[in-house]
Amino acid sequence: WGGDAFGAWTDFQNVFVGWNPPGSPPPPVNIYIDSLAADWANWSWSSTVTFNETVIKRGTASIKVIANAGWSALSLRKGTGLSTSGYSKITFWVHGGSGSNKSIRVYASTLDSRGDTPGKIITATANTWTAITVNLSEIGNPSVIKRLNFQNNSATSQPAVYFDDIKLE
Repeated sequence: WGGDAFGAWTDFQNVFVGWNPPGSPPPPVNIYIDSLAADWANWSWSSTVTFNETVIKRGTASIKVIANAGWSALSLRKGTGLSTSGYSKITFWVHGGSGSNKSIRVYASTLDSRGDTPGKIITATANTWTAITVNLSEIGNPSVIKRLNFQNNSATSQPAVYFDDIKLE
């Protein structure tokens, strides 16, 4: 391990990179950071979705969603259900695009079809990036997430909304 107390600590940290001390939260699960993470797919409905949009909060790309109909959604599906054990929230950035603010219902599905959790209504503020936190307790504490849905909470089509840095933490 070598060195003084500080050097020994640095060596220790270098050996155990990625190790979480007991009782600490697990590392975040990245769902979308400049691209859709492995084992995630686009299962959106009645929407035009672009995954390499240049209206970004951080990094090099975001997700652009145009709601082509009322109640349409960006729906991200995990091939193998994602356990939420040790996690407490979903975090992401949302940009309301041009025009007026947009109402969006965020919810999870525990199965490919059915198993929808209660939703949390958020506002995508026009022309502004907003950090959003959805506590899992606000959407029914799902034990598994098979699909993560961002639904147009309106009976009519809506112009573009952008999403960036979607994570389970």
